[in-house]
Amino acid sequence: MLPNTRTAPTGRTQFDLPGAATVLGGLMSLMYALGGTTASGWLSARVLIGFAVSAALLSAFTVIERRSPKPLIPPHTWRIRSPVTGTTVMLGITGVLVGAVFLTSIYLQNVLGYSALRA
Repeated sequence: MLPNTRTAPTGRTQFDLPGAATVLGGLMSLMYALGGTTASGWLSARVLIGFAVSAALLSAFTVIERRSPKPLIPPHTWRIRSPVTGTTVMLGITGVLVGAVFLTSIYLQNVLGYSALRA
């Protein structure tokens, strides 16, 4: 038997559009700034402005999420130890794995002289 309860209709009314826009804008500007470091350098205006815009948008995201009735990431999520620990560990493992694959590919191509396809 299901309880006789009414639920609010799902859809755009429950989606946190300002939060989604600020987090996507913040992450996109962060990627834009990081992508510009090779061409412009770390201290160029393009990179520094990209980092500043990213920091501002991600800060706005945290403020919006705290005030939103239906946040994208509920605040209590960060207090649950197992998902936070698991996510942190997987982030570290992924960073090490991606770094190892990248550096191995560079080593095989530049030091051992393999082609990109063979590496």
